[in-house]
Order: sequence, then C-alpha cells, then structure tokens
Amino acid sequence: MTIINVLLLFAFFTYGLATVFRVLENVRGKPMTNHGFVALLLGLGCHLASLAMTIQETASTQVFHIRTLFLTAPAVLVMVCAFIELRGKETIFSVFILPLAMIFMVISGFVDSIMEGPYYHGPIFLTHVVASVSGECFFLLSAISGMAYLFEVRRLKSKNRLRALSLFPPLARLDSLISGFADVGWLLFTFGLVFGAIWEQGILGTIFPREIKQFTALGVWAIFAAIIGGRRFKGWAGTRIASMAIFGFIGSVILIFLTNTGFHEFP
Repeated sequence: MTIINVLLLFAFFTYGLATVFRVLENVRGKPMTNHGFVALLLGLGCHLASLAMTIQETASTQVFHIRTLFLTAPAVLVMVCAFIELRGKETIFSVFILPLAMIFMVISGFVDSIMEGPYYHGPIFLTHVVASVSGECFFLLSAISGMAYLFEVRRLKSKNRLRALSLFPPLARLDSLISGFADVGWLLFTFGLVFGAIWEQGILGTIFPREIKQFTALGVWAIFAAIIGGRRFKGWAGTRIASMAIFGFIGSVILIFLTNTGFHEFP
C-alpha cells in the first residue's frame, strides 16, 4: 500500500468520524465543536497531502489520471465545510457534504482511466481542470442551499414544522449562501474557462468553442452569471435564485457526464 493510499484511508476514516460527531451534535442539540472540527482538519490535511502527491507523480509525464478529479472535488467540498464551521459556526452542512466527499473518494479508488498525450499535462491544463472542477463544486453547494431553502419554504407554507426544519439555517442565511456559493463558483469556473481557452489556443490555434461540452459549459456559466447579475441589479432572491441554482447544477451534471467528446473525451 502506497503512502498516498494510507493518507486517503486516514482521511476517509476521519471524515467519517467528523460526520458522526456532527450528526450527534445536530440530533441531540449538544455542541461537540472541537471533536468534529479537529477530525475534519486532520482528514483534510491528509487529503490535501495525498492530492498534492498524486499531482506531483504525473507532473513530468504526458498522462492525466481521471482519479485526480475525484480527489479534487471532495477536497474542495471539505475545505468549504471547514470554512463554514470556522466562520459561521454552522455544522449542518457537514452532515450532508462530508458523506458526499467520502463517496467521491470511494469512486476514486475504482477509477483507473487516463488521458494520455502531449496536451494533457502542464500548468495550463491542470489549472483549467482544477479551477473548473472547483467551480462546479461550489455550484453543487449553491444547489444544495437552494434545495434546503425550497424545503423550508414548503414546510412553512404547509405549517408542518418538522424537527429537520430547525436544523437548517434561517431562510435569510440560506439565501445568502445560495448567492455566495454562486459568486465563488462562477469566478472559479470563469477562471477555468479562460485557461481552457488558452489551452485550446495551444492545440488548435483558436479559442472559439467547437465541442458540445464547450457550449454546455458556456450555458452553465450564463445561468450562474444571471443569478449573480439578477441579484445585484434586479434584487432577485429567494425561490427564484434557489430554483436557478438547482437548474444550473443540473446543467453542470450534464456537462460532466454527457458531453465528453473530442479533446474532452474521457476513456
């Protein structure tokens, strides 16, 4: 077993431990901040170390392992959880996000596909991939916040105040998270698209989109740009941006799984 796998196993275990602490905390209503947060930070440190080593192993080759994507996404999600817990003292997101991160890590263990060739290496390509995936992680978080918002609104309208309702942040906070995650995700995704254009310029001598994946990416980019612009200039909020965030993330899922052609074809 390599040191990378040892680090990932430790990260997986500590994420699971942090999840248990957070579930107990939210169900019992008794804070266990230090227990869960320390476990989360230990896991994140090992996770980031293993990711850095994975990238370093292939830095000098002309091979990009798809596994790297499934390690990058959970690292971004867990970093956001840590930030929210540290800054906002909110742990409910960790209950949902940490198990999702663990699922990505399990999937990474079964993915052995590679993208091989002179185009699939170097800082420009790596920045394009990491920034794009990171942006899509924030789109996911925006959509999750949107679903929580719509759930709370529906329960309030039906006057059915479930216990779960009190676990979520207030509607105003969820509204802020939807737009905040959309802002960061859009900036990262834009960064990824710019570096993708630079990468394509080096391959084909043009930055104009040619593949369905590129057009889909522009569509997703436009949806979240509309959320940001609508909120800032037209006062959009609440159910409108919640629904748009969910719709935008669905487009992101299509972008990831259903538009892999040309230079973006994953084996």
